[in-house]
Amino acid sequence: VTQCFKTIPHKCRAVILTGNGKSFSAGADITWMKKMANYTHEENVTDASKLFDMFYQIKSTPVPVIARVNGAAIGGGSGLVAACDMAFSANTSTFGFTEVKLGLVPAVISAFVLPKIGSTNSSRYFLTGERFDAAEAYRIGLINGIYNDISTLDSTINNI
Repeated sequence: VTQCFKTIPHKCRAVILTGNGKSFSAGADITWMKKMANYTHEENVTDASKLFDMFYQIKSTPVPVIARVNGAAIGGGSGLVAACDMAFSANTSTFGFTEVKLGLVPAVISAFVLPKIGSTNSSRYFLTGERFDAAEAYRIGLINGIYNDISTLDSTINNI
């Protein structure tokens, strides 16, 4: 993903980031996260830096990046939504910063989430790990619009 966003041609009008299947992004691979528990401090820093670079490349892309949220956006998936310039969602999508339920802090994505939803909402969702629906994601500013069906969602994005 990082390399793709580093090489987006300037003639491109926009980038649409979406999931393939029922989820937008369910976040990090749990097996990978368990392996990280055995990483050295230096390995963890390197890994976190690579992850931050991916989010940073999305945020700093010279063309608009639009999240098309077609399902669950959990953990880093909600971080991806926050890194985008705009986000539009199916009304059935769910969101959450659930890292705390794994004993982790959503530190890497916080740089992108805090400016998007503010410190009050970040504190609540980072500390509780509770999941929330598209209406709440809209209310707190994580997404810009909610659509009852995928065809209307796609039509809206295509008209931007």
